[in-house]
Amino acid sequence: MVPLQLQCSERTWTRRFSGKVAIGVTDLGGSQDNALWLVFEVQEGDLVTTQGTLAAGQEAPQAVTDQQPTIVARAERRTWELIASEDISGFYGRIEEGQVHIRGDFRIFARHANSLLRTTQATNVWRDLDRIREELGRCSPSP
Repeated sequence: MVPLQLQCSERTWTRRFSGKVAIGVTDLGGSQDNALWLVFEVQEGDLVTTQGTLAAGQEAPQAVTDQQPTIVARAERRTWELIASEDISGFYGRIEEGQVHIRGDFRIFARHANSLLRTTQATNVWRDLDRIREELGRCSPSP
């Protein structure tokens, strides 16, 4: 996992939440079947660290599962980018259609989904996804 400098100047999580949230972004384009994984660490409502890695295939790599995230969600890039375009209802529609793969307690995901969405918006993850991917490609071993 590579530490990333993603700043979040606003509180996007409730004070009650402490844990790690992993999101996988698949279908990145190109010839390889790669996924980009981000792990957000939240302590008492504050985003304290963000780490990332690239991995082959669709499943969370060992580096992500070793972080023991409370929530793991994986979807194609175009699904996550609905958040960037502020089509939140479209994103929730994709969840209902089963296009966002969630592992763990779905109730916890449902309770904190809005916080996750606000965090990805506040850190500009979707706008900077290609830059993050390049950074991880330089720092991570090839998947």
